[in-house]
Amino acid sequence: DLQMPHLNGIEMATKLAATGPTQDIPIVMLTARGYLANAAQIEQTNIKQLIAKPFSARQLVECAVDLLGVPTTERDAA
Repeated sequence: DLQMPHLNGIEMATKLAATGPTQDIPIVMLTARGYLANAAQIEQTNIKQLIAKPFSARQLVECAVDLLGVPTTERDAA
C-alpha cells in the first residue's frame, strides 16, 4: 500500500529494490483513489503497476498474471 504507517509504500519498494534477493521482484502498489505517486520515486523501485482502491480481486490477479508472464493458454485453463 502506498500509504502505510511508519514506512510508506515507496520507501518499502525502494528498500526491496536495493536488497539482493528482492531486487528483481515486480511490485504492484495499491493506492487510495486520487493519490498520485511521484514518478521520480517510482523509477528507483520495481513498482510496475499502481492500482487504485477500491479494486477487485480479479483486477489484482490479472495484473499479477500479466507481470509474471503467465502464458495465455495457462490463463484460460485457470
